[in-house]
Amino acid sequence: MLIRLKKFFLYSLLGGILLLLGSILGIWLGEERIIALFVREANRHLRTPVQVGKIDLSLIDQFPRVSVTLQNVVVGGSFPQDTVALARARRLYCAFDIWDLVAGRYRVRAVTLDSATVQVRYDAQSQPNWDVFRSDSSDASDDKPFAFDLERIVLRRVLVIYDDVARRQRHTIRAHDLRAGLSVTDELIDVQADGKARIEAIELGQDKYFRQKELTLKTLIAIDRPGRRVTIQPSDLHIGPATYSVSGTVGYGGETQLDLRLEGRQTDIQSVVALLPPRLAGNLSGYRSRGEVYFRGTVRGTMSAYSNPRVDVQFGCRDASFYHPEYRETVEHVYLTGTFDNGNQRSLRTSTLALRQVRGTLHGRALGAICAIITSMILRFSSTCGRTLTWPVRCASIR
Repeated sequence: MLIRLKKFFLYSLLGGILLLLGSILGIWLGEERIIALFVREANRHLRTPVQVGKIDLSLIDQFPRVSVTLQNVVVGGSFPQDTVALARARRLYCAFDIWDLVAGRYRVRAVTLDSATVQVRYDAQSQPNWDVFRSDSSDASDDKPFAFDLERIVLRRVLVIYDDVARRQRHTIRAHDLRAGLSVTDELIDVQADGKARIEAIELGQDKYFRQKELTLKTLIAIDRPGRRVTIQPSDLHIGPATYSVSGTVGYGGETQLDLRLEGRQTDIQSVVALLPPRLAGNLSGYRSRGEVYFRGTVRGTMSAYSNPRVDVQFGCRDASFYHPEYRETVEHVYLTGTFDNGNQRSLRTSTLALRQVRGTLHGRALGAICAIITSMILRFSSTCGRTLTWPVRCASIR
């Protein structure tokens, strides 16, 4: 019995070695043909110039898959006479299964972008620079010797810049190691992504949100290509100890149409304020809190250079404590619920902030239940003692 097991092991090992040697020999003999097929297929799909420093076939780079490896890649954008490249990559790997080598029909199953910069831009007329693909459905992919049939995309050390001149938006994100599984049809692209990234800044007008924030991402989205709509399944962003969830839809067939639901868990004042731009966070940066702080809300409507979506937020805390930097006092065992909305005109002047059922203790003495409402720049307080105070509110404007 032992002798039979040894023979089985030896035969299996010999078969594996022969298969490996055969694969290496097949790659060596067919390298020029495979690279030529890859270049021809890439040129058929792309209508902008691509510069490549070096291209070769490798069994090692994406093992156990075979890969066409491109080095020092520059992909031009679709703007006429544009001098800024859509993408620059030190390395680009296009991998296919080794069984494709045996069958003689090569399907690119995975793409890895390593050490790259991608700049997605819209000009003043909202025209994109990423319109670089030809619309060609004349041949069925099953009949072609080489085709793209992506199942996975990996981004390593990739800087992504989104710049929209008309909407005055610029977002800069550095992907450390992001992996996305793909399911692609003619009408729908399903993307399941997870990994780590760093947000350098989310710029809206003059304000920079999420500055220098490390995050862990886990998301599932579906892109409706004919309908030009992105559906976001419940997805989580982990920034420090806080978790932010988002779901809903984003329509991009013209002005951006938003229908999003947001929720924050395990948050505190410090973690929320840290996401705001300096001019909005300045007066709040000294506050500290402990305990359970939560919020949830919706963003619905059109977002463009001339209009803002409707924002509705519900928030609160349970058995929390808050430190006031000016008075150097701490209010403890705080319970409250609150709401915020930006009103009919979707602006600060029509916004309303309401605090209800506010309870807590100061120096061990219970505070009476307090309600506060900020509307049209006026703050009104009322308490269980029957007194009401009203005065103007000073705050930064929001553009």
